[in-house]
Amino acid sequence: MEKLNFANQRLATALKNYDQELLAKTAELDEEEHRLIALLNSLENKKLTSSHLFGDVNARGDDILEINAGGRIIVTKRSTLTQVKGSRWEKLFSGRWDKMLLKDRDGRVFLDVNPVGFEAVLDYLNEVEISSDEDTPPLPYVDSEHSAILRSQIELFGLSIINMPGSVIVRNDYASVLHNWLKEEDSDGDFNLIYRGSSDGMTPQEFHAKCNDKGPTITIIETTEGHVVGGSSNVSWASCGGYCEASEAFLFALAQNWNSSSCKMKVTVPATAVYFHPIFGPVFGNGNDLKVRGGSVYTYTDQGSPQSYERHSLWPLKPGQEPYTIKDIEVFQIVEHKPTGEAVGTAENFSKEINEAICAKWISLQEASAEIKTLEDRMLDEEEFVTSFASSQHDDVITLNVRGTIMVTCRSTLQLRKESCLAIQFSNEELKKQGIDKKTIQDWNYEDVIA
Repeated sequence: MEKLNFANQRLATALKNYDQELLAKTAELDEEEHRLIALLNSLENKKLTSSHLFGDVNARGDDILEINAGGRIIVTKRSTLTQVKGSRWEKLFSGRWDKMLLKDRDGRVFLDVNPVGFEAVLDYLNEVEISSDEDTPPLPYVDSEHSAILRSQIELFGLSIINMPGSVIVRNDYASVLHNWLKEEDSDGDFNLIYRGSSDGMTPQEFHAKCNDKGPTITIIETTEGHVVGGSSNVSWASCGGYCEASEAFLFALAQNWNSSSCKMKVTVPATAVYFHPIFGPVFGNGNDLKVRGGSVYTYTDQGSPQSYERHSLWPLKPGQEPYTIKDIEVFQIVEHKPTGEAVGTAENFSKEINEAICAKWISLQEASAEIKTLEDRMLDEEEFVTSFASSQHDDVITLNVRGTIMVTCRSTLQLRKESCLAIQFSNEELKKQGIDKKTIQDWNYEDVIA
């Protein structure tokens, strides 16, 4: 009986310790959960305080906003401007900062931007709002003179719905298509832009300088006809000359309008999947399945050569024709997903079911912590962006009549180049000479500007 009593005491002690350890572990989890909830509530309170101090707490999606975009008056709904969640447009027009937004003399929200690009993006968002997910509208388009301005505005306002992050060629909804194709080859990862022809140069030298020895990459090419094609290589580019085996390589084409479809063409001869040479850009295949040289792209022009990739009827480039002119080319490094480095809570002292439940909660808490950190970063970016972009002094807004064309801008914009004629003309010293109070500046005609 003495041994039995000892065993019972031992069991009771073990159960007590087990319960205490389990309570301590759950208390640790609960403490972290409460910390995250408090942090989230703090962010929500900060957002609400900003709305009371700087915005309109009664802002609604169906509010009608009048915007003066560089002199062009545009009327739209708040919901149209805020539909791209997380974008700077959504933050700017959320209602939280309405009191801080720069106004023109008629009380309209003033944005010191080129109206052509602004209106093109707004037209696109109007169409997105009324379109189904399966029938997305074509990307916003402007003439070549304003294309750089449009790209700058898309980047400035963080409108990632329009383009894949970092890309000026591929819109965001095609990023998932490319990722899915890469997953099929076990080579998916984050896209890191390492080369763009329009900014880095269309020469083979620039391509190799930027892309050699960078590991797996995906190349995206847009032709002047509007075709978007490319290829993925799971091996690094080089300049040594010769073919290189790439078992996970493939070619692709992305649909750009309603009557075309995207396609993927797998490698059939891995030994000749990619070709290296210092006088060429990226080359895929033994028969020049896809070859870039300077500002041109070729596609299997030699019909007698063995091909290294599948054929597809949806491939838009026609073999044997003159080379297609490249409008732009981008190469993205495929960076393998890596763990965050944060320790994941583990439990090994309990039953399998309890251990798994504890680990699952640790993981969910870490994911929640990462989400809250993202919210913090976005809120900080929001404050900095609104302060820098939209909080100039209201009397800084001026109207110019340039040979009959009405333009509205900020005086500070005209003074960006300190030594320019415009900067001198609108300087405080020059205004004092002319006996004009800065605060009365509203309308300037052509003769005033060139005086």
